[in-house]
Amino acid sequence: MDGVLADFFTAWYELVHVKHWKEIKDPNQAIQDIAEYQKSTGKNWWAGLKRLPNADNLIAAISKYGSYRILTKAPSSDSEHAVPAKKAWPKKHLKIQPIEIIVVTGSKDIYAKNSDGSSNILIDDFGKNIKSWRHAGGIAIKYEDRNAHESILELQQLMGKLGESKLIKAPNDSNIPHSMKAAKGKSKPSKSGSQKNINRGKLVGTC
Repeated sequence: MDGVLADFFTAWYELVHVKHWKEIKDPNQAIQDIAEYQKSTGKNWWAGLKRLPNADNLIAAISKYGSYRILTKAPSSDSEHAVPAKKAWPKKHLKIQPIEIIVVTGSKDIYAKNSDGSSNILIDDFGKNIKSWRHAGGIAIKYEDRNAHESILELQQLMGKLGESKLIKAPNDSNIPHSMKAAKGKSKPSKSGSQKNINRGKLVGTC
């Protein structure tokens, strides 16, 4: 969600008074600064993140192929504030709502594949997430809001190769991994053998 739908970085840079992430010498401390800000102000910093300019365009493109889910990561050091804010954020900012929101504090790649071996699709701005997702057997598309059209085109080409008719049907919960079903406010995909091992439900992720 952050960096794909929500403008995490602008708000983060302003908080720690830098113009680019490369200027942040200690990222862990900069994340901790968020928690300290919330403690001192009583405000939920995560809830105040603005929508990125192309967020609705991306979701509209994804939704042409059916429903979607959001897979987002919250820092374990501030999960108390981040998790509820991340679950509430889409309701306020997105025109087309996800059918579920998954918030993790660990690696996203546990959702790369389903129990039947089918792969899930992740759209993410963080290279490390892209690499680990693909390594785990999933399909990943690197995203930058300023180049959203490139990622959308890549998604369209991917869906075309897979066969649009095989990707429009609603997810079948019987194919969703038990771990996903048990995760409240989290995303879960689905698929069938006729889908060339690709999940019908799409995941939109962030760092």
